[in-house]
Amino acid sequence: MKKIKLFLKIRKCKGGIASFAILVLPGLVGCGKSGEYSFDKPEDAIECYQSFHSKLKELKSSNTSDFGNMLKKWREVNDTVKKFLAKDSVLVKDMVVAGKYIAMKDSVKNQMIRLTETWRYNYNDVMQIKEQTSPFIDDETLLAAVREYEPFFSSLNTVQVKPSNKNKVLKQYRDFLHEAKIQFFQ
Repeated sequence: MKKIKLFLKIRKCKGGIASFAILVLPGLVGCGKSGEYSFDKPEDAIECYQSFHSKLKELKSSNTSDFGNMLKKWREVNDTVKKFLAKDSVLVKDMVVAGKYIAMKDSVKNQMIRLTETWRYNYNDVMQIKEQTSPFIDDETLLAAVREYEPFFSSLNTVQVKPSNKNKVLKQYRDFLHEAKIQFFQ
């Protein structure tokens, strides 16, 4: 299994947890379109990243839909630039280019964090961004499974949470699962 390391500085701010969740929850799989970006040299790739960073700096605020689109665009630009720079081991050969790429990536990440602070995200917004940026958004098999099991998960909303002790809560949950098994999975 491939491990992905993500270094993210979490700033204490209102919405800090939402900022972290929004940036980490979406899958880290990019999907750059071939031919959309064409670079002749590493400086062109860095310039493309700087252009994206400048557009982010100009934004004063964001909402759920805009942030999801910017997140997809960032993923696309980052993956394309990184792939180009990794070609011919330029990141290993030229530490100046590698340093510029890393600095630009950190600057873009900071701008994205800044944008998360301009909108009051709730759990529904986080889930909407996750769905919007998912690499599986067009997977028909997965969408069919979601439609099939949606009644079960929708019924979870009808279960009232009552303050109680652990044993009563677990018994109530087991009873609910037993009823759901009978009702939905037969």
